[in-house]
Amino acid sequence: MLPVMGKIANSILGGVINDQWCDKWVNPESMRNIQCPTLVLWTRHNPGQPVELAQEGMKKIPNARMIILEQSAHWPQWEEPEEFNKLHLEFLLE
Repeated sequence: MLPVMGKIANSILGGVINDQWCDKWVNPESMRNIQCPTLVLWTRHNPGQPVELAQEGMKKIPNARMIILEQSAHWPQWEEPEEFNKLHLEFLLE
């Protein structure tokens, strides 16, 4: 697991100092190009980005809706697994 996590960290952290990478992956305006219905699932206690930032980004996605899991931080699939699975299945079955 350690070599894989190192590779992921290097890819992401190395990217944030690369303008082309940031234009592609960290540019909120690029969300306007999403063409499919989108579920933005966020967590109230997210240690990386606040709910308000996610809400602003979600507004840029056509045909998107947002759900905030109130009891989760960074791993809602383990912190609230029943709710996480229920919400995803409901979205996929619409």
